[in-house]
Amino acid sequence: MDNKLLQSQTPRLDSIEFFLRIISNHSKINSIEQIEVPLFSIKKDNNDILRALLVDIYIIGDAEVLDLMSRYSGIDAIINISMWNKNTKSAKDMAREQEIGLFEIKEFMGALNCVSRKAFLNYIPPNEREENKKRNKPAF
Repeated sequence: MDNKLLQSQTPRLDSIEFFLRIISNHSKINSIEQIEVPLFSIKKDNNDILRALLVDIYIIGDAEVLDLMSRYSGIDAIINISMWNKNTKSAKDMAREQEIGLFEIKEFMGALNCVSRKAFLNYIPPNEREENKKRNKPAF
């Protein structure tokens, strides 16, 4: 299987197995197929198909989003798999402008519940929604 990522960005085998297991058990997912080492086709129960890129990058910033988009065209989501990895707000905004969701793994699991493309791209995790309520910001 092809892999256009740098070795340091490529998820470990156990991370890929973990991803396949949790996605396969998600209530909104019909099937998942590994297209390339880090690229997956995920069919949702509403027949939407997501092309998801799985990466392991400590901090994804703007430069990393641009790099990933140049390596993999036509993706719908970038998932940063390791629990200690983070994505910057500006990188999330940049990806969203290109209609790509940039998620940490827990965020992605929640976003899969969204029916509309807009809700998927703008998904806000429950803890951030609570913080937004406290600060009188929109919950979504």
